[in-house]
Amino acid sequence: MTTATTDERTLEELQRDHGPALLSFLLGLTYGDRQRAEDLVQETLVRAWQHPEAFDGPYDSMRPWLFTVARRLAIDARRSRLARPAEVGD
Repeated sequence: MTTATTDERTLEELQRDHGPALLSFLLGLTYGDRQRAEDLVQETLVRAWQHPEAFDGPYDSMRPWLFTVARRLAIDARRSRLARPAEVGD
């Protein structure tokens, strides 16, 4: 099996096992903005894929890590949006 195939399967498993719960959680943190929540789910899962060393323990220990990363990404995204000056129309 190639590394690319393994990587794709890993991402698919993360999405299948944790994606719906993360999306539901992030919808609350993004005030129902589905697009933003979906983007944050994707970024959370990519971070998990990039840092497999975070999951040396049992499989169940992944979920708290994922939710912590998701919450921090949501907070960072909100702070970033609030730090930008509002655009003024003509």
